[in-house]
Amino acid sequence: MSLGIFWNIFKSALGDHWSPLEVRFEHPKPGDSDEHECIFGAPVVFHRRTNAFAFRRSDLEVKMPGQDPYLLSIISSFFESHYAFNQNPEDFAAAVKNQIKLHLGDQLPTVSGIAKILGLRDAAFHKALKNRGLLFSDILCAARRELALHYMKNADMPLTNIAYELGYSELSAFSRAFRAWTGMSPHRYRKTVMMKSSD
Repeated sequence: MSLGIFWNIFKSALGDHWSPLEVRFEHPKPGDSDEHECIFGAPVVFHRRTNAFAFRRSDLEVKMPGQDPYLLSIISSFFESHYAFNQNPEDFAAAVKNQIKLHLGDQLPTVSGIAKILGLRDAAFHKALKNRGLLFSDILCAARRELALHYMKNADMPLTNIAYELGYSELSAFSRAFRAWTGMSPHRYRKTVMMKSSD
């Protein structure tokens, strides 16, 4: 539904004749997928990393109908602040860490994967980390630690599930990492937290 709404918005700006180069959906392919291609007028693929439209470069050069200079000034300010954000080492590290948190699970996020999400080539991402004195492994560790402490507050969440959510294949590996972070085993830490919350 969301892509359908945006499709209508793009058509109102680019003309009724417009259609995307490709449409991508996160969900699995349904049985009636031919109807999707008929509606969007473009190839439709499923089970992708994100929902998206593929645009022609020429589409990006089309002037918006009913241009609004005031709105443009607001958007320009946003992009300027976004640029400043990317120059701050702490903000850049936070952006990387947040993406790692979002993609932790049965497989660990990779440098290439996070770089792609942030719209950077691997070399550019490595350079951005180096220029800011950051290591991807340190940010990954910090992301795991923050999520671990968050999950540990949920007494109903088994430790094996926490280990899985943090990208550990075994509970023992998570336990060793957690002890290095806190000086306590997960069991002892959870017991301590529960005791404090009951006081």
